[in-house]
Amino acid sequence: MFTRGSGTSVFTLGVVRSAIFIVPRVAAALTDDELTATLVHELAHVRRRDNLRRMFGSLAAVAAALVFVEALVLESAFKERTFRFDVTPAASPSRPRS
Repeated sequence: MFTRGSGTSVFTLGVVRSAIFIVPRVAAALTDDELTATLVHELAHVRRRDNLRRMFGSLAAVAAALVFVEALVLESAFKERTFRFDVTPAASPSRPRS
């Protein structure tokens, strides 16, 4: 448990070796029962590996965004190429005149 900083929260950080951070002002303001409840709550996050889940969720969101952007870029390129072909007149085979 770390007690440095000037923020106003308690949080868990880390994936492989998690740590609970608590600001001294918060620790001083809580009663012993409140501090115990807060630490038990943060330990539950560590045991459930919530930070790992959050990391994979963020990676999945980034991957989905990249797939979406790639689809938009490919669609735009396809439309532009199709438009060029639609505007260019088709070459007609020359017929002998009779």
